[in-house]
Amino acid sequence: MDWATTKKSWIKGCIGIAISSWTLYLCVTRFEWVEIWQQIKLVPAALIAISLVIYMLGFIFRAWRASLMLGALCRPSMLESLAIVTIGYAGNNLLPFRMGELMRADAAARMYGIRRSAAIVQVGGERIMDAMAIVALLLASMLMVRISGTGTEQIHQLAILGAIGFGMGVIGLVMVIRFGKAIKAKLNSRGRIAQWLGNSVIDTLAGLRNGKRLTLVMLTSLLVWILEAGSFSILATHWGMEGVVPICWFVMGVVNLSVLLPSAPGHVGVYHWAVVLALGALAVSGNVAMSFAIVIHAIQWISVTAVGLMLMFFCVRKGTRLVSHQSATF
Repeated sequence: MDWATTKKSWIKGCIGIAISSWTLYLCVTRFEWVEIWQQIKLVPAALIAISLVIYMLGFIFRAWRASLMLGALCRPSMLESLAIVTIGYAGNNLLPFRMGELMRADAAARMYGIRRSAAIVQVGGERIMDAMAIVALLLASMLMVRISGTGTEQIHQLAILGAIGFGMGVIGLVMVIRFGKAIKAKLNSRGRIAQWLGNSVIDTLAGLRNGKRLTLVMLTSLLVWILEAGSFSILATHWGMEGVVPICWFVMGVVNLSVLLPSAPGHVGVYHWAVVLALGALAVSGNVAMSFAIVIHAIQWISVTAVGLMLMFFCVRKGTRLVSHQSATF
């Protein structure tokens, strides 16, 4: 890694720590923590368990999607994909700079025998699909909920940025799928860097030119986030929120767009403040919103981190290529 890349990573990390520190400060100083703790203690264990199961069920569909997107390069099994995806999310929860994504790409390159750059492109493609699904659910929810509380202006700004990103993602996806071969041919005539870009991006996403495969990838992406919103919804019933499904689409959309900001591992602080901001725009009290944020974040962080670490340990014990000391090709 050269100095410029290292410097950029450190700057991003410092910005993330600053943002998380500021949001944590706001969370600590603006709420009644005795009341919040009392509310958390009253959450039924059954609701927590159901919410956790629904959330983790989404990882099966994430793994299926990963297998579909890599179909042009290799044929990973569902178990391999589930291990790789979960380990990546666990890495994001424990490491700074979203290094779990790079850890996942490196593990995929070793396990599947593909270029590391191709694995990175595949992860990036997933994030584009995620963003499209999240924004679609967020915009749909904004037609069904009444936004009238605090933070309304910030929510509208976030929705506009999300819609712009959604449009750019759609255009980029259509360009790669519809004109991929022509783009690759032009890039191959422009030098080694352009050729590498064409081979990495166009070849990795070539499988999406198959209409059936693309439809399945889009549907699984949508289903992943509907399930995550379902995990929110189950928990939200404890606080008696009305219209719980569109509310949780809305909250989930705001949260997941907010955590695109640089932040500490596990999005601590930023995640909680985003939940408070979203529910505040729906006139939910700050203490209730923070109680909900703490419980849902704990469910997601603990579950995927524990499963990811167990799968990593299993891979080490089995001596799979996931932990090979051989370098993967970039």
